[in-house]
Amino acid sequence: MVDLQTTITSLRKLNTKLTVEISELRKKYAELETKNIEVNVENAKLKQILKDYEARFANLEHKDEEKAIHIAKLDDEIKEIKQSSTNTSSIENSDNTPTKRHGLRIISQR
Repeated sequence: MVDLQTTITSLRKLNTKLTVEISELRKKYAELETKNIEVNVENAKLKQILKDYEARFANLEHKDEEKAIHIAKLDDEIKEIKQSSTNTSSIENSDNTPTKRHGLRIISQR
């Protein structure tokens, strides 16, 4: 009987020790779950911020393309004005009439 009593006592001590250890592990698990929830919330916020920046970037790219098109049109118009000015100047100079240039306008001195 002594051996059986010793075994029972030993098992009770082991049970107590394991119960304390399980309690500590449950506490750590709960802390980790809380931390995991916090990380997931932060991750969701960062994903939304990233989406917002991606949308902003796409919008800026679109505006940049529109501006490039507008600049190209303005360049074409400038070329046309210069060409027109050159043609007008050539016609007036063929009359042997002295001309004065003021900006893009040509003023004849007659």
